[in-house]
Amino acid sequence: MWLKQHEIPFDHCVVEQGNVDTRRSSQMRIRYENRFSLAADNEVSLFVEDELRKAVKLGDICEVVFLIKHPYNRSAPNALPKNVIEVDSWLEIEKFVRANL
Repeated sequence: MWLKQHEIPFDHCVVEQGNVDTRRSSQMRIRYENRFSLAADNEVSLFVEDELRKAVKLGDICEVVFLIKHPYNRSAPNALPKNVIEVDSWLEIEKFVRANL
């Protein structure tokens, strides 16, 4: 696994099923887990995302969401919630975490 190879500590890794619009329902025969339900259920504080729409949605759930900048996910200035932070790299995320936690 890539995380172990790079000696990055983690509690567990989840492979997402469903899609961004999948909701849990007691009436569903299949229980889908997606980043939104997992973040809410596990009270995730920090999340890294590369899709603008998902990052904004996760901003309602998590304390801080890092949006990794790509040409396809540019936002309008001041259009992001205050807890969604655009970053250029994983190094920038690491610096933020070390400085603020």
